[in-house]
Amino acid sequence: MGELLLPGRRRWQFLLNMADATTSIAKVKDINEVRRDMAGITTGYDPNVLLKQYQDKANLKGLGEPSDGKDDLFKLMTLNEFENGALLTISVEEIYKTFGIELMRNLKREYICKTTSEQATAELAAISYIRTMDIQRKINSYLGRGEITDMGVRYLAVMSKELDRANRHYLTAPQTLRLFKQTMPPNDLGDFYQVSKNCRKLSIDDLVRQANSQLKRNWLTGQIEEKDYGLRVQFVEEE
Repeated sequence: MGELLLPGRRRWQFLLNMADATTSIAKVKDINEVRRDMAGITTGYDPNVLLKQYQDKANLKGLGEPSDGKDDLFKLMTLNEFENGALLTISVEEIYKTFGIELMRNLKREYICKTTSEQATAELAAISYIRTMDIQRKINSYLGRGEITDMGVRYLAVMSKELDRANRHYLTAPQTLRLFKQTMPPNDLGDFYQVSKNCRKLSIDDLVRQANSQLKRNWLTGQIEEKDYGLRVQFVEEE
């Protein structure tokens, strides 16, 4: 407040500056601007955030220590999950960890997995196979006791269902990998044209008509075989 007693010109200049400061109001952002700002906000789990923490580290090579998955270095290891199998090691028992990583790598080589979906399916196949082995080990361990109680019967029933489920998951994964290879997209328009030319496009009505025709064939054949008429039937397609 003492500066207000300065000579008139300087005091007037001071008062003008104060007026500019009080009249400058921040512009209110619209929804789109707020949305753009929010798009730049991320969590502490973002890979880029974690990588910045290790930018200044001189050497990160070497063996990683066993982890429960909570430390930042382990989280960074998961960025190369399909190479090092970090998450796989906390998904299976200790005795299966080394085998699981090797099985995943072998499946990737066998099916020439290059895309992310193919590599993820190969890892799922490895985990499902290990899960099948682990459940079978637990069943054998219980049967090895030599006595089965009522609670044990229920335990075996649950484990048997889990064994079937794990086995189905494992058998499905290699079939999915084969399907990936069979349904790869054409490389160019020429290939697409050739594939389209060789494939017959069927409408829904065509598919329904074929299905009904096949059902009729199967039913008639079953009736003839059941009654043993000794007849030879020749089906003629209707135009």
